[in-house]
Amino acid sequence: MHSAQAYQDLVSRLTTLAATNPRRYKLQLALLAIAGFAVLGGALALALSLAAGTIALMIAGKSILLLKIGLLALVFAWVLLKSMWIRLEEPAGERIEFTDAPALSAEIERLRLAAGAPPLEAVVFTPELNAAAASVPRLLGLLGSRHFLVIGLPLMQRLDRDQFAAVLAHEFGHFGGGHSHFAGWIYRVRASWYRVCEGLQQSSSWFAGPMIRFFNWYAPYFNAYSFVLARQNEYEADATAARIVGAGPAAQALVSIELASMRLDRDFWPSVDRATRAEPEPPMALYSNLGQTLRMPGADDQTRLAEALRRESDLDDTHPVLTQRLAALGQPAALPAPPVLSAADELLGDFHAVMSDRFSQEWRARVSPEWEQLFRVAGQKRERLQALEDAWTTRAPGPGETAEHACLVADLRPGEEAKHLLARAVEVDADHAEAHYRHGCLLLDGADGSGEAALERAIVLDPDFSEAALQRMHQWRWTSIGRDAAAPIAERLRALFEAQREGERERSVLAAGDTFLAHGLDDRKVADIHRAVADLRGVGSLWFARKQMQHRPGVPHFIVLVKWRAFSRSNDYALRQLADRLPLDGSWLVVTDEGLASHAKAFRAAAGAPVYKRS
Repeated sequence: MHSAQAYQDLVSRLTTLAATNPRRYKLQLALLAIAGFAVLGGALALALSLAAGTIALMIAGKSILLLKIGLLALVFAWVLLKSMWIRLEEPAGERIEFTDAPALSAEIERLRLAAGAPPLEAVVFTPELNAAAASVPRLLGLLGSRHFLVIGLPLMQRLDRDQFAAVLAHEFGHFGGGHSHFAGWIYRVRASWYRVCEGLQQSSSWFAGPMIRFFNWYAPYFNAYSFVLARQNEYEADATAARIVGAGPAAQALVSIELASMRLDRDFWPSVDRATRAEPEPPMALYSNLGQTLRMPGADDQTRLAEALRRESDLDDTHPVLTQRLAALGQPAALPAPPVLSAADELLGDFHAVMSDRFSQEWRARVSPEWEQLFRVAGQKRERLQALEDAWTTRAPGPGETAEHACLVADLRPGEEAKHLLARAVEVDADHAEAHYRHGCLLLDGADGSGEAALERAIVLDPDFSEAALQRMHQWRWTSIGRDAAAPIAERLRALFEAQREGERERSVLAAGDTFLAHGLDDRKVADIHRAVADLRGVGSLWFARKQMQHRPGVPHFIVLVKWRAFSRSNDYALRQLADRLPLDGSWLVVTDEGLASHAKAFRAAAGAPVYKRS
């Protein structure tokens, strides 16, 4: 498909077809999925036949070339075979029993029966503001599926009982409507193709070219067809919620969840992030605090609802936007009243506090190491800020210090003072990329579109700011202007992500045509390497060379060849342990002689003598 507009036009045509002739649409989608599997199966059969034939000829003629062709065909077949075996895992979270929350269990069963949904394998609790219907097929779906209902505790803390019932009825609509079986099969076709493409790109096999070209043609069409199915399923599930619970509670739930998500993203989690600078330890009762935040009315709720209603539908999210879902329900966009009693309080009872504490402790254990590090860094920044301000009592700011000071204030004391200081800093220290980036973000936060120019300047000065700056500009345009205005930034982000993927692949493999350069390590770095690996007794010698990079050539990438001592075994763990120890700048790949393969001669010519050799 030659353009994003062509893809959008196809989705539009398929949406009309699905509405006017659903049987024909689903038949076309099923045939397209079958065609994808047929290509995979045919390629697998061809690869196995080619491998068997060439190996047989090799045995008869003793040709090393034929052996290599046969082995390449076997590798290609193995990549395809692995891609076709897609195993869906059970949803992660805390399984709950009937006795944990009898009122909730009874409500779930009532709604399941009303929706005509199959029995559940389990109810799973998570700490997310979400709910989901998940099906895990038995033997690729030949023996049916196990069905799971996933419930986020924050969702129950935000909604009242009727609104929460509407959400559950929506999820059961996915089960009861037969969405899970057909959509699950479609998902496995999509996942198979993406795994094929990823595996073939990593294999660097000449067999990969035709398959990747087919995938690049096939994927946009299959994505368009499956996108329409997923979005249609959402409307049908909303209709199920309206039939069982009522259109009013269903609409109120949609609005409440939208506002809750915005409040968490813009208020609650940023306040937690700011606490890392002031508190030495994470809070003990995070999810209790989160629940209180969600239940309170927000001063910005009306403004944020208006913003959500301006949001336009896009092709990145299978869920329709809020205006579309409310229109389908035939309900107005109104602010729901805060719940007098939340669904969590009404249906969980004492188990609410149990789950809140459990999730809080799990979160605390997970973030504590990073929290402590951030608090230490904040302390160092406070000391540096104080040192600058003390020094300026006796002298003028030095080069770069005005921008450094403004950035420190923005980090430690965000607000109007920081905005004023950053505006001054980008005039005094015009080439300070971070100052431009922070200034641009603050301007956009204040609805000042001139912040885009500051972010563009940051990108020019330091390309490492590209992703963060473009995402911030995209968010600003999407929420404040509209989808069309955000589209050019989205295209730049897509191109950036594609370049990043290519760069990661370039650094993760050795490919035909790679060029190696002298490592350029100075004596101090060599001494650091000696100290770092001294206690790794299995390491005999290490050679280093730099790989010439096409993507981000300014960030060095080293290839490190290790020769193990006698009686030492090479394995993945030993290679990872060595890689983790190396004190290099940039990135690096540790290999053995087998990993170098055909690159050995060129690598050794560039590497020269070993940098490290155990005496």
